[in-house]
Amino acid sequence: MMDTIKQHLKFHLVLIVLLAIGLGSALLYFPLQADRERPMVTIRHLSGDPEVLEGLVINGTFGDSYHKTDFTISNYGSTASTEIYPLARALEPWRYGTSFFTYWMGNSQIRVQDYIDEHIITREDQLNGISYGTATIRPEMRYTPIKGAVMGRTFTNPVEYGITHIGESVYYILPTTIDYTGSTSIYELAFITEDMVRRGESAENRKVAEIVLDGNAADSSNGTTVEIIGLEAVGDQLVLITSENGVLTATGYDPATGQELGKATIDAVRFGETAPSGFSYRYNYEVVADESADMLHLYFITNGRDAGLLDTTVISLDVSDGISLLGLSTEEMKPERQFATKAVAHMSWHHGRQYLIRYEAIESGIPGVMSIHGQPHQVAIYVYESGERIYSGELTGKVIGDSFQTVYQMPDRGLVGDTSSNRTLERIDIQKAGEEGRP
Repeated sequence: MMDTIKQHLKFHLVLIVLLAIGLGSALLYFPLQADRERPMVTIRHLSGDPEVLEGLVINGTFGDSYHKTDFTISNYGSTASTEIYPLARALEPWRYGTSFFTYWMGNSQIRVQDYIDEHIITREDQLNGISYGTATIRPEMRYTPIKGAVMGRTFTNPVEYGITHIGESVYYILPTTIDYTGSTSIYELAFITEDMVRRGESAENRKVAEIVLDGNAADSSNGTTVEIIGLEAVGDQLVLITSENGVLTATGYDPATGQELGKATIDAVRFGETAPSGFSYRYNYEVVADESADMLHLYFITNGRDAGLLDTTVISLDVSDGISLLGLSTEEMKPERQFATKAVAHMSWHHGRQYLIRYEAIESGIPGVMSIHGQPHQVAIYVYESGERIYSGELTGKVIGDSFQTVYQMPDRGLVGDTSSNRTLERIDIQKAGEEGRP
């Protein structure tokens, strides 16, 4: 009798488990299947003439662990398709705002251990268990703070701002403040693996270009003060972003010879006490390198302004022949709308205009609480011409709506964005349409 009861219990337990699995699959499948059948992303025009988008195509992808929706918007309307993954996909941290102070190069990540007398730089692909080795830089400059002794050292930006790559070559310079004197250099890094060490092999970092910092000395009256803000690459050219006498400057270098290829000074962007208005720009910035157009786009914001506003500035540089400033557009923004982590999704230059796609925070549904933790609540599109905004719009659609959700936990934990089940904008770009305006 007991054996019969046990068999019945096992049967019912198995049946309950199968029903639970089936119900869970159905709850997941049917909404995703509905997305596959009716996925739509459109643009809501807010101000200006929508004709500024004619002849262009907007492509993008919203995704999470379970599926992704690719969409296209052009003169001919919008199309979208949803792919459902057979198995849940691991989140890619560089797309979800969880990889601070790391430089990503494909699937590998580059990190810097910053010590007083040396910087140890490692590159590894943790997902696939691949180590590319370690490079060590021993800085030549001296730390001599002009305002007296301070604890630790000062940098304009996290040290990863000083990393970039061209192909498989990795380049590095430390983002130094005005408190450093002597000289600093751009290096092409030579990574040494454990296998190379066992074989007795060595490799030397190559100095690409030297930057003199003598003007930073407290007793220097005529020299140029130089602060290193970041290092970027467009095609086969390095672009060093600096503050020279407090003014934003971009200088191009040939990575093979170290020859200076050109310099652009952006007088409208000033740092520290050099800002005439008293509201200087922050050193951290966002960047888009457009190799197909030989352009570098930079996005800076100020520390503050009158009436509690920020200034946001989009800069477009042409690096095809030296470096020249093509466009600069500045406008006001309320600080609470500025995204805390990655704010810029796209920047480009078409038909003599600057195009910006930016994440902006909005009310989360709880009074006074704005969007946080990398979840974009509004995907805004702006177009600038001759320094003035001439158009604004935003992406709309169900796939955008669900990427704005947040999960409320305990009060002491605040709000946490659920990136595993709420789609996030993984990529978006604006390109010229093909023949006859078709994508």
